[in-house]
Amino acid sequence: MRLALMEQQVRLMEQQMGLMEQQVGLMEQQVGLMEKQVGLMEQQVGLMEQQVGLMEQQVGLMEQQVGLMEQQVGLMEQQVGLMEQQVGLMEQQVGLMEQQLGLMEQQVGLMEQQVGLMEQQVRLMEQQVGLMEQQVGLVGLMEQQVGLMEQQSVPRRECNTFPEAIVHMSGKYD
Repeated sequence: MRLALMEQQVRLMEQQMGLMEQQVGLMEQQVGLMEKQVGLMEQQVGLMEQQVGLMEQQVGLMEQQVGLMEQQVGLMEQQVGLMEQQVGLMEQQVGLMEQQLGLMEQQVGLMEQQVGLMEQQVRLMEQQVGLMEQQVGLVGLMEQQVGLMEQQSVPRRECNTFPEAIVHMSGKYD
């Protein structure tokens, strides 16, 4: 019976090792997701830097537009050139808005990844709770083993001599 309890204890320890391996796997997945999140944040920083550069170009073009409007009184041909520059600026603004839309889509994807990561963390915590419950059950099993070992200890009234105690402890005449 003690062998069966030890086998059960070994099985529980194997289950515990399996759960710990699952936990390590989930933590590796979490690290991978965090690395993806860092990559997305770096892309977001790059897009914001591009956006700043485009805004600086836009400011420069607007300053040129002010200068061209001052010359517009006698220079209608220059006004046509200014309108062409305005078209280019609008194309740049459209490109900037498309980049901003892409950035917002990336942010949504990042938030979805964060939600998935939180769900994985919840599942990991549930597995840890299950592992703790198994450990509590293992403590109960160890208490049963202690009780069994106390029952198997040699009663004083049955063994009066030392050789009889040895025979009784060996289990040959039980």
